[in-house]
Amino acid sequence: MELLNGRKPVSCKWVFQVKHNAEDEVDRYKAQLVARGFLQIHGIDFDKTYVPVAKFVSIKTMLALGAILDLEIHHMDVKCAFLNGELFEEVYMTQPKGFEVSRTKQALVCKLNKSIYRLEQSQRVWNTNNR
Repeated sequence: MELLNGRKPVSCKWVFQVKHNAEDEVDRYKAQLVARGFLQIHGIDFDKTYVPVAKFVSIKTMLALGAILDLEIHHMDVKCAFLNGELFEEVYMTQPKGFEVSRTKQALVCKLNKSIYRLEQSQRVWNTNNR
């Protein structure tokens, strides 16, 4: 879409990684599009960034209680957690390199409906949407 007046888009970049298996052989190649969130402006692109985290003492207490009461403890890791949160603010991002079709379309930006990695509000959005 075209950028609205007075708004500044957040730029983005590609992050490439080579994943290795247990034998240190190349297993797969990974590409991830991330936002350059440090360019966001407080009050315009985001409001709050706070997300609750557990203290290490609390985790140790829960593990101790689980051991004393002979309970099973499960751990969960979400690999693409921040990619599922619905954004509350209007955030615009420049087109990724290699995506521009022609010179006339280079002035267009992407309006983000869901959060992506390295946006200032990604953690908070994921936390509020998954309660």
